[in-house]
Amino acid sequence: MLADPYARIAELEEAVAERDAVIAAQAIRITDLEALVVKLMARIDELERQINRNSGNSSTPPSANPPNAPKPPPKKPSGRKPGGQTGHRGSNRALVKPDKVVDHFPGACGRCQAALTETIDAEPVRHQVTDLPPICVETVEHRLHASHCKDCGTTTRATLPTDVPTGQFGPRLIAMVAGLSGRLRVSRREAAFVCTEMFGTRLSVGTVQAMCEWASAALCGTVAEVAQVMQAAPVVYADETGWRHAGKKHWLWMVSSKAATVFKIQAGRGHEALDHLLSRAYPGIVVSDRWHVYNRYPLRGLCHAHLLRNWAEIAECKDPEAKRLGEWAVSETYCLLRWHRQVREGVMTLEGLQQRMRLLKGRYAKILRLAKASSHKRTRTMGTQLEGHWDSLWTFASTPGVDPTNNHGEQQIRPAVLWRKGSFGTWGEAGKVFVERMLTVAATAKQQGVRFLDFLVAACQARLTGQAAPSLFAQAH
Repeated sequence: MLADPYARIAELEEAVAERDAVIAAQAIRITDLEALVVKLMARIDELERQINRNSGNSSTPPSANPPNAPKPPPKKPSGRKPGGQTGHRGSNRALVKPDKVVDHFPGACGRCQAALTETIDAEPVRHQVTDLPPICVETVEHRLHASHCKDCGTTTRATLPTDVPTGQFGPRLIAMVAGLSGRLRVSRREAAFVCTEMFGTRLSVGTVQAMCEWASAALCGTVAEVAQVMQAAPVVYADETGWRHAGKKHWLWMVSSKAATVFKIQAGRGHEALDHLLSRAYPGIVVSDRWHVYNRYPLRGLCHAHLLRNWAEIAECKDPEAKRLGEWAVSETYCLLRWHRQVREGVMTLEGLQQRMRLLKGRYAKILRLAKASSHKRTRTMGTQLEGHWDSLWTFASTPGVDPTNNHGEQQIRPAVLWRKGSFGTWGEAGKVFVERMLTVAATAKQQGVRFLDFLVAACQARLTGQAAPSLFAQAH
């Protein structure tokens, strides 16, 4: 007897439905796995990018390069012998006005040993020896005597003159100790050791700290003046770096012009922190990296040194198209930096730079268009961001006196970075203010050609006598 055909059809339809359900579930599973693969590949790419970070493709300092970082290309030997070359202009030490003169006369003839009594040369050979005399601290004791008035019977004791410190230390010793700590980055304990070994006076660590705070207070007006000069500059260079304060992560901000530099330690890295250094209404040009808080200034100059490292990182990725764009952008960046250096050295005129930049800008625009359409996320982000800052990329080519990099700012902040590396940061408010003021005055004094210690002594002396600190910008020589 034949089986019921309708039952067989029902069985087949049920089997087909089960198969379709399995296929549908597998399709969903495949889609989920493909998405997971894409996510994991992106994660692998990010981890490899972090592992491969070095000073050539990121802001990592050369001292923190990993062992697998590429070595800088060796310089080709020039074939010349070490040392000064033929025609090299020497740098011999010039004779100075001596503090003491000692005359030496020959006692006997160098040939026959006969006694010599006559001097024949009007201009003797001059040999100068420069040395330090023994350094010792001078202690002056001021004795305040009392006198008795015969008329009214009152006893009156003398008071200290206004130029005599009421404390135990004078302005020069205070300035020296503060300079050791704030300019040479010597720890408080080591500063006390130096005073003992070199000056023969014993200071406790607490006394050294008190001296630093006293000198810091003497620089209050100077720092305010530096901030005013910096605010009036047509071009400033800004940067920030990490700093430890009270055991927590803070940020050391720096804004510098060609004439003045200001430092400030802030808890954040946002707009409120920048407000303490640079007004939101600042009308000049701000040269910086791409950190978003600087976007509030309409006149910007982007640092191509930072961009060079970003493009170098893209040039090392596995995506072939992104790699090609990164290498192309690196090549163009090297060109513009080389041309601007030639302008600075007087080899090329600004007009010549602008003519060359017209063609380079066209090529750069093409790079950004291709980068925006890239499937590589970081390349796509780079293209989108730089297209939004297009005018800021070329400020240096249109405005004389503007650098294409923020190297000036990074050079100014370098002493602060070294200070951070050799210390545990700051803990109290007084220590934080001391760091800000000493960094500010030391950097600006160097820019103004002022001897830092001499100025610090003058500032301490002014505070001692109740006068305003001298102007840092009137001391240049």
